[in-house]
Amino acid sequence: MIKQIIKNYLLAYPRLFKFAKFLRWLPSDAKFFVSVWSHRILHFREIIKADIVLSIGNHCQAAYYMDYYKLRKFSSPIDWMKYYSLDCVLEAYKNGFKNFFVNHYEDEIKALDNGNCRFVIDKDTGMIARHHFFKNSSLDLDFPKFYNKQIERFQRIDRFLKQAKNIVLVSCRQENIEELSDFLQKFQKQYNKKITLLNFRESKNIDYKKHFRISPSLDILEYCFDNVYPLKKNEKNAPIWIGNYKKWGGV
Repeated sequence: MIKQIIKNYLLAYPRLFKFAKFLRWLPSDAKFFVSVWSHRILHFREIIKADIVLSIGNHCQAAYYMDYYKLRKFSSPIDWMKYYSLDCVLEAYKNGFKNFFVNHYEDEIKALDNGNCRFVIDKDTGMIARHHFFKNSSLDLDFPKFYNKQIERFQRIDRFLKQAKNIVLVSCRQENIEELSDFLQKFQKQYNKKITLLNFRESKNIDYKKHFRISPSLDILEYCFDNVYPLKKNEKNAPIWIGNYKKWGGV
C-alpha cells in the first residue's frame, strides 16, 4: 500500500518521477551521498556541528553505525569493545589509556562461540575485547602490538579533541540522564569544548526523541526505541547484533 501511494505521488509529478528513476541506476555510494544530503536539506534545523565524532559504547553498535554513515574518520581504542562503564571511559582518557588491558585474561569457554578470535577481558574494568586477538596466534606475542596501536590511536584522538570546537559522542547506553550528564561534565573538564551526546536507549515499549540541555555547551539528544533487528521474511544469517537498523538510520 505504501509503495502504491509513493508511486501515485511520483506519477503526479513527472519531473520528480524521472529523478526517482535516475536514482535507481546510481552506484550505491552515489545513492548514499544523495540520501545524506537530502536528509540534511529536509532536516537542516536539526544539523549538529561536529569537528570530531567518537563512540563511547557500551558495545559495538555505536561504532558500527558511525562507520556505516561515514562519521568514523579514524579508530578509537574502545570502538569495538563491549561492556564498560562511563567511569572506565573517563579514567582511560584521563590516564592516556596507559592501563588499557594491561591486566587481562582469556575466557576460553566463551571463546568457543567467538569464531576465530579469543575472548579477552580486562581485569580492572571488565571491558571485553572479542575481535582483536586471533586464536592461531600467541596472545602474549600479540598483546604488545595491540597495546602500542591503541596508545597511538588515543594520542591521535587526543590531538584532535584539543583542536576541536565541537565534539559529538555517540553511545547506546542504559544509564539514566543524571549519570550521562555527570559523565559529560567530567569529560568537559578534560576537554573544555562544546559537547553533544547522542544516546540510543533500548526499550521494548517506549519510543521517543528527547533533548536535554545540561548547560550552554553540553547537550544530550536521546533516542529511545526497540533496538531489535527487524528480521525479514526467510532472511538467513541476519546480522542481528546491529540492532534496529531502521531506527538508527532514521536518525
